[in-house]
Amino acid sequence: MKTNKLIQRMILSFVVMIFFASKFLMAQVELSGFFDLQYQYKLNQSDKSGLNFGQFLIGLEKSLHDHLSIEAGIAFNNESQQFEIDEGFVDFRLLGDEESHETKSSILNESGIIIGQFDIPFGIDYKCIPSPDRKLVTGPLANEKTINCWNNYGINIYGSMDFVNFAFFGVNGFSDGISLGGRIGLLPFEKAEFGISYMNDFKRFDNSLSNAVGGDFKVQLDGMEIKGEYVKANRLFEGEYDISGGINSGYYFQVNKQLNDLFNIPMFVIIRYGEWNSKMDLNENNGDDFVNRLTFGLGYEVYDNTEIRMEYLTDQFEQESKGNLLTAQLVISF
Repeated sequence: MKTNKLIQRMILSFVVMIFFASKFLMAQVELSGFFDLQYQYKLNQSDKSGLNFGQFLIGLEKSLHDHLSIEAGIAFNNESQQFEIDEGFVDFRLLGDEESHETKSSILNESGIIIGQFDIPFGIDYKCIPSPDRKLVTGPLANEKTINCWNNYGINIYGSMDFVNFAFFGVNGFSDGISLGGRIGLLPFEKAEFGISYMNDFKRFDNSLSNAVGGDFKVQLDGMEIKGEYVKANRLFEGEYDISGGINSGYYFQVNKQLNDLFNIPMFVIIRYGEWNSKMDLNENNGDDFVNRLTFGLGYEVYDNTEIRMEYLTDQFEQESKGNLLTAQLVISF
């Protein structure tokens, strides 16, 4: 833990140094970011949260060489009410079909090695953690209860060909060990992808602390995207090592539809359904745990970098009363 804090301070200092560097240097640094504001209302409790930040991130990208670049980002943490390191890594682009890679390849479209802190390539939801990419306000239930927006320090070896892509990682473990794993995606059709992921967390190679396996798919049609994911975890709960040894799993299906073609207005509608269950008996009723969640979202693209969204979420834990949450969100990218 102390090592992680030290690395975070080093990256944060590096980001600040670049941000306040000379005009010559800043001319070569790409600055980007986003933030979103949320207003939540619990319908069955008449409870208002007020207006709050959801996410707030500032990112920097600097090309050190034709085949080498660095990226860093600081993000606002709602729980601690302070800015923290969100990512900071070096990307070595090795083999590929473009000049941005070290060596030209007729087989690999792209490949490289990422070293630093990054979102872990397990499943497909890791690509949608930033609010501009999420489209819905909340994340999938299955991911929330298992790996939960997994982000850590390590190395990621990635690559892609016409019909397959891959990512293999070694990162700090959920406990005091190391996590090894990866994802392989198959693209049998031009706009369809099916993937499988696996990770194992251990201190010694003969002593597994926790593990997870997942499967995912994504299909893009005319103005529509259909995707889903399944995750099964052992001794892993809400992104933390679960010493009780409980097994839990979940899935979700999601459909995104652009309404431009139908109504000639820049709007989209999204619906997602997911379930999660476990053997942990969280409410101590001598039975399995079960949660289902239905999420409905509607968004309006005000400008290319500005969206207004409304989300209705209803979920239920076993036989308890349903939770109903209504959220308004403003997302601005820059």
